[in-house]
Amino acid sequence: KKALEVKPAKRTIEVTSSHVSQKLHDGLMESLASGLVLPGNHFTPQEDLDALTKIVRHVAALHKDRPITVVEVGSWVGQSALAIRKGFGDAGGIVHCVDTWEGTVGDVTGQLRQEMREEGNSPYRCFLQNVGAYLGRDIVPHKAESLVAAKSWPFPIDVLYLDGDHSYEGIKADIEAEIERRKQLAAID
Repeated sequence: KKALEVKPAKRTIEVTSSHVSQKLHDGLMESLASGLVLPGNHFTPQEDLDALTKIVRHVAALHKDRPITVVEVGSWVGQSALAIRKGFGDAGGIVHCVDTWEGTVGDVTGQLRQEMREEGNSPYRCFLQNVGAYLGRDIVPHKAESLVAAKSWPFPIDVLYLDGDHSYEGIKADIEAEIERRKQLAAID
């Protein structure tokens, strides 16, 4: 049995290969080796992060002449924002991270936020620590509900990555808000 002790936010988590797939276990090891702060056992599998990087890299290749703009809804601790940034081409880009950093009641994120709060930490602090030197330059946080933020984006978006409210209704609302936003931008042009 493989085991690893992780001590983010003053608690120990044991991850064993009998509890997670080998790919998931390896992804966690890579994240930990990179110095990311991951609350509880909530992390994105490495293969998902790699796929996200690949998608952004493809979009960046289509727009070699300019930086690309990505909006990520649901950033949590910044793991996916860093994967997105990794996909920027030579022209660079910016990822706008939209999240309340409060978690969702009834979801693992709500429970983790509560545990972190009890320990004097927060998902937002973890996010800031994880994105580090890229903060305000390539990665810009926006503390807001996604539907509120969608109404205020005055610029074109090359990639919209939805990973906030995972319910059908939440995803549908985010997509509809983006469609409406694009209609309004087209009307202005």
